[in-house]
Amino acid sequence: MALTGREMRPCWPQKVAVCMRILTECFEPQYVAVVTGGRAENTCLLREHFDYIFFTGSQSVGKEVMRNAAEHLTPVTLELGGKSPCIVDQTADIRLAAKRIVFGKYLNCGQTCVAPDYVYCHRSVKDRLIKEVQKQIRRQYGKQPLHSSDYGKIINEKHFDRILGLIDEKKVVHGGGSDRSALRIEPTVMDNVTFSDAVMQEEIFGPIMPILVFDSLDEVIRRINSMPHPLALYIFTSDKKTARKVYRLFCSFGEAEIIPEKLMDAVVGISGSSPAYVYMMIEAMADAAVADGMPRAQAYTIKKQDLQLDSGNFFTILCTTLSRQNRVQPPLC
Repeated sequence: MALTGREMRPCWPQKVAVCMRILTECFEPQYVAVVTGGRAENTCLLREHFDYIFFTGSQSVGKEVMRNAAEHLTPVTLELGGKSPCIVDQTADIRLAAKRIVFGKYLNCGQTCVAPDYVYCHRSVKDRLIKEVQKQIRRQYGKQPLHSSDYGKIINEKHFDRILGLIDEKKVVHGGGSDRSALRIEPTVMDNVTFSDAVMQEEIFGPIMPILVFDSLDEVIRRINSMPHPLALYIFTSDKKTARKVYRLFCSFGEAEIIPEKLMDAVVGISGSSPAYVYMMIEAMADAAVADGMPRAQAYTIKKQDLQLDSGNFFTILCTTLSRQNRVQPPLC
């Protein structure tokens, strides 16, 4: 097995040193090899004949991985991200929604594959939501987030410039500042955003929160289903019928569709591919349950109430819910 990645280039020597030390201590070199470098090294490795390729990263590189894997008919698992929407309807607990959205959006400066990419809220609650989001940013990161020890930085200068290019200063209602020397960009909120804006043309993967509005749930469903499939979806609502309708009518995509009857459709389209990815997650959760003393047969069970809204009116990624409760559904064949 060979491990490589764009993040393991020499410009991050500490990370490379730690990874090399851990892997060489745990595995013999004939079983696991670590290759440091960038595009050239990755391209060279992709020409080799592997039994399986697991890749997480951008969609453009994912296409290249799949193209090279096809030469040897090598099976692949791709986990690629996308523009994951966060829906907030008029019945939501706005204060709680803002608290959780700010945490999920700005964790690691928005550089996580399942971060909410944009907020799609009902027009009647938009102003309240923005005010609560502003309060939560100050509460979680202080009045000067660029100097906060709880706030991270952008991975490199290339992405720093890319993210800054997505900010429309005329639409910024919070943040927008940056520090190039530290590669930091303030938690930024943009209002009056449309689907034609630059920030809506690619996955942000950074600390920018565009806020768009809708007037009806049907409008939300039509719009999101007309776009490339993202990896995840979030909805804040107090209406169980609304939550069920969203999960029933959206096309199966990403981790938002990890539900019993569609388990094997979990990562599709440009968000990634391979039911094997879901299978491995399920096995890992079952193993954890067994390690805690639960019989394996019971570890593969799920109850109806596990699919209900939690006390926070937040229909989160179901995989997280199942993992937390140590109950998972066996893969469907």
